[in-house]
Amino acid sequence: RAGRAGDRGKVILQTYNPDHWVITKVMANDYQGLVQQELIERKNYRYPPFVRLIRLTLRHTDVARLDIAAEVLANRLKQRFVGRAIGPETPMISRINDLHHRVILLKFEREMPPAHYKPLLAADLEAFQSDERFKRIRITADVDPA
Repeated sequence: RAGRAGDRGKVILQTYNPDHWVITKVMANDYQGLVQQELIERKNYRYPPFVRLIRLTLRHTDVARLDIAAEVLANRLKQRFVGRAIGPETPMISRINDLHHRVILLKFEREMPPAHYKPLLAADLEAFQSDERFKRIRITADVDPA
């Protein structure tokens, strides 16, 4: 935390890349420039606010079973939604209360109505969980996660 109740603070940044555009914008106190450049990056790499993001989180106590399940589901989704599925990945916090976590991201254009992909996704999730090996895998979907 830097600065208190009107007192000027001091911020120290440590980086291997001091010429990175984010660092230069922050040092120049160029908030508008930072936002404009970040929006360009987000548009180029298809991230919100330009696309709808759905984060599927898979949880299970057995990490080996979870890894297999995450790969199977990700491959199914990559076939169904070509170019729109990313993962599975291990999140930064990969275990909570003995449950291991894996994440799969789906990206859909904002113009595409959810009615176009929601039933397909629901059918894939239902088919996935009908497999005896994956019945106990917990899956949650978070639309446009923060």
